[in-house]
Amino acid sequence: MKQLIFYVATISFLFLGCKTTIPDRDSVNPTFTFFVRGNGINEQLEEDTFDFDNQVLYLTRGQTYTISLIGSDRGGCQSILWELQALPPIIEFPEPLPDSWTSSFTPTSFHQIVWVGNRSDIRTGHALATKIVPNGSTPNNVEEIETLIAVADYSGNEVRKLLTLRIHNEGPRIGRR
Repeated sequence: MKQLIFYVATISFLFLGCKTTIPDRDSVNPTFTFFVRGNGINEQLEEDTFDFDNQVLYLTRGQTYTISLIGSDRGGCQSILWELQALPPIIEFPEPLPDSWTSSFTPTSFHQIVWVGNRSDIRTGHALATKIVPNGSTPNNVEEIETLIAVADYSGNEVRKLLTLRIHNEGPRIGRR
């Protein structure tokens, strides 16, 4: 069932992202969902239900995972950001990112993957669907990186969460910090 939800959500945001208008008053934060599938894991992490302060996502070194990051806001989604530690290159992206997403590196060694909305064609959300390979920088140690997920709307509301990834040689799972 989670797999069906994953595909329906991803396809609907990729192709249908509903047009909307910016409301005069908007105090509601945007939302996001982060899906990760592959190698024995099929998880859906949402900003309001996943315990970002006390849980981490364990991924198996060298395995390929399909991820989707979906950001949305009923009053228009202005931007979606996924920021990862870039040096050493712990997470590999084996396929090019979709054209609507940009990938850049900051002077402080972060890899930023960003989607920016268009004020002349305001949409309720957008999605990133891609593959990642957590290689880590060493073959045997457990490595931990924090990634930032941020979604902003056109009214200045924003949700920002730090998702901790631990790369190791055992099976993937959600675990305690």
